[in-house]
Amino acid sequence: MIEIDKEKLLNKYPLPVTIDETELILKQMRYSICKLENENGVGTGFFCQISNKKLLITNNHVINEEIIKDKNIIKVKLNDNKIKKDIKIKNYYTSIEYDTTIIEIYDNDEYINYLEIDNDIFDENININNKSIYIIQYLKYGNEQKASVSYGILNRIQEDKYNIIHYCNLDHGSSGSPILRLSNKKIIGMHKEDVSNYSYNRGVLLKYPIKEYLNKKNEIKEIKEINKINEIKLKIKIEKGDINRETYFLDNTKNIDNLKELNELNTEIFINNKKYKYSKSFKPEKKGLYEIKLKFNIKIKNCSDMFKDCFQLTNIDLSSFDTKNIIDMSSMFYSCSNLTNIDLSYFDTKNVTNMSSMFCGCLNLTNIDLSSFDTKNVTNMSSMFNGCSKLTNIDLSSFDTKNVTNMSCMFKGCSKLTNINLSSFDTKNVTNMNSMFILCSNLTNIDLSSFDTKNVTNMSYMFILCSNLTNIDLSSFDTKNVTNMSYMFKDCSKLTNINLSSFDTKNVTNMSNMFCGCSNLTNIDLSSFDTKNVTNMSSMFNGCSKLTNMDLSSFDTKNVTNMSNMFCSFSKLNLVKINNISLNLIKELRDSNANIIDQFGNNISKDNYLNNNNSNKFYNNNYMNSFNNNMMNNMNNNIINSNNNNNMNNNNYMNNFNNNMINNMNNNIINSNNNIMNNNNYMNNNMINNMNNNNFNMINNNFNMMTNMNNNMINNNSGNNLIFNMNNNMMNNNIK
Repeated sequence: MIEIDKEKLLNKYPLPVTIDETELILKQMRYSICKLENENGVGTGFFCQISNKKLLITNNHVINEEIIKDKNIIKVKLNDNKIKKDIKIKNYYTSIEYDTTIIEIYDNDEYINYLEIDNDIFDENININNKSIYIIQYLKYGNEQKASVSYGILNRIQEDKYNIIHYCNLDHGSSGSPILRLSNKKIIGMHKEDVSNYSYNRGVLLKYPIKEYLNKKNEIKEIKEINKINEIKLKIKIEKGDINRETYFLDNTKNIDNLKELNELNTEIFINNKKYKYSKSFKPEKKGLYEIKLKFNIKIKNCSDMFKDCFQLTNIDLSSFDTKNIIDMSSMFYSCSNLTNIDLSYFDTKNVTNMSSMFCGCLNLTNIDLSSFDTKNVTNMSSMFNGCSKLTNIDLSSFDTKNVTNMSCMFKGCSKLTNINLSSFDTKNVTNMNSMFILCSNLTNIDLSSFDTKNVTNMSYMFILCSNLTNIDLSSFDTKNVTNMSYMFKDCSKLTNINLSSFDTKNVTNMSNMFCGCSNLTNIDLSSFDTKNVTNMSSMFNGCSKLTNMDLSSFDTKNVTNMSNMFCSFSKLNLVKINNISLNLIKELRDSNANIIDQFGNNISKDNYLNNNNSNKFYNNNYMNSFNNNMMNNMNNNIINSNNNNNMNNNNYMNNFNNNMINNMNNNIINSNNNIMNNNNYMNNNMINNMNNNNFNMINNNFNMMTNMNNNMINNNSGNNLIFNMNNNMMNNNIK
């Protein structure tokens, strides 16, 4: 054997491949190559088509006859292990000499993309020496066991004519990888092994095993297409107290409408290998572990509540359960609180539309692999993981959520969840995000930059009790259709800042408790808030004890009916800026130490607005009577004194009299009205509610009185008439 200088060879035949080209190759091949795992280890396989036959090809030392015989399916993983599939076998051919296994499969899988075989390999005069090649492989270790590309040179065909020598950097797991020509991206061979003594790798030229497969019919093992075994295996642990008690392994809701498809004609029940009549429950006679097998002679369409409240289930084997016709999986595992793991790797969910509450209440579930889920038709994911309090991580990168409309309570109570990647989520059709992350108390950060929220109407309770969340950027949120933001950030006690600059709140009616309990929040920009339709702001900032300055100048509170405890527990609030002065708002700020300024920068005195000890005489009827009487007496005295000291018939005297009296009256009335107006501007809500309508009439009549009195004084020449008219006006006012 002649050893070749690999570096010299690669320098002579450089590979013009960029990173972008490599990424494109991997993208094109993600449904053409697959990972194979069995008792022999880990290897790679690939799908190709020749003579109208759909083939899966790999090495014989990866899948041999012992592994494949008497089986009608082979399990594969596609797209970087994200999709797991059962591939139905039609027939197969194996060769130890060529180290090749060729499996013809039924063409009924939408995922698979078939590669082409290079027809040049069937040419006897083919010269493939020193051709640029690449190999796609699944590595056993490292790089998260994803597919990778290795480039190299195909050196020569060995003397036996079917073995080929190539130079590519390969590792464990590459057995069965396709060898493709870089020029046309077609298959010419398959990698077999590395020859470490000579620093090169060996493969097989595929024309020989393919010819064998096509020509030697007698060596092809036919396998009849068999419908997938449709069964579920369960394990239930029975304690002493459960003996002779009704124990449910199916639908513990006792709802007769659930699982209506199942009956004794299409479902067989085996408990510890003993056959029983169809039922959803049994009465165990002794404690211990019971194995239950359900065999279905039906294509089930509805699995809603299938194992709901079956809290004694400890294990569910669904590997042979046919799910391709199921449309509803809502509450399927609801409150299966003793399950620690569920293998869903072979679930076919392409027709499912409802996954709401699917794993709700699975309190002890520590791990769940949903990489095989096809969710393109799902519309409801509400409460899907609600109460999965021991899950620390969920990989939803394969989820297609473009048709989902409801994500309310989706991750509610996932209190151990430390990270969640939602970058692939398409939320453009979601309308409800109520309580979506409520009680995710171990989440420290969450990236929602990809969220499209333009159709969301409900964001209430969305992040409530996310007590370890330190930062959240919602600058991409479109909230123009949201009507409810109540409790949205309540008790996010470690949040120091929230970016709400993009928030459009013109349709929001409820903001109660929105930031309540955000005790570390030091700054909040609410300048974009439009609050004209808000009716409830109760406890909105309650407990935001580190907020020192608040600019509420954009707030329009004319429609707010509830502001109770809006600023409760504020200890460091120094400055509040308001625009439209609201007595309710002033009342809620009265117990804070904050200075209040209006939109012009003027200080507003809370003491002048509010009289907390209810001693304001303006609202005391006795004071009002006294005020009117004093004013009337003063006016009468002015008139009488003027009459005594001046000649009533003298026009100059009348002018002086009128001027003096008008001035005195004006001073009395204006001073009184100033007191009234000052008190009125700063009155509290209780005063407004308790105020007698007579007081308002009196204020208005006082102004009218001044006008009437002036007119009377000018029109009347007699002081007596003037006094009579004034007294009548004053008495009428007091009566009113």
